[in-house]
Amino acid sequence: MDLDLQQDAADVYEYVVSRASAYMPTGDRGPGGDGPVKMVYAGYNFDQSGWFALIFDRRTHAGHDGEWTLYLDGNMLDRPGWVTARERNEELPIQVRGEDGQVRELPPGSHFGQLLGRMLVGVLQRAERDGMFVRLPRADGFRLGLEEFNGSLGWDSQTGYGGQPEWA
Repeated sequence: MDLDLQQDAADVYEYVVSRASAYMPTGDRGPGGDGPVKMVYAGYNFDQSGWFALIFDRRTHAGHDGEWTLYLDGNMLDRPGWVTARERNEELPIQVRGEDGQVRELPPGSHFGQLLGRMLVGVLQRAERDGMFVRLPRADGFRLGLEEFNGSLGWDSQTGYGGQPEWA
């Protein structure tokens, strides 16, 4: 199996749950000081290195401005298999186990970043439905966001995919 989205989703969900349940404003490395969380921001990369990051943004103007990239240290889950699968998929088809458990062949040169991104959006939405963010000190207008490090996908819980003016 070149890419197992079912296992990746389980691993990322476990990471999100552990980060959200261990959140302490005074010890967290993220933007905005120690105020309430305006945005839980997730980022990922599959190109030069594979990782998923979860950042608690406490700025009153939190948004899709790239600020999250300054707070990666200590906030990442390594996913080296993403790089390996992406490199192989440049020239060859790869086998992908979907979140539904079915194995499919992904043709060479597929939209790899979007494939991972949509899985990660599903993980964030599930964590929210499961109440994983309710214990956070949340600011008015609290929302979730996701961005691929190189810009292949952006998502916001209020506006959907690519819905922010910054991405226009």
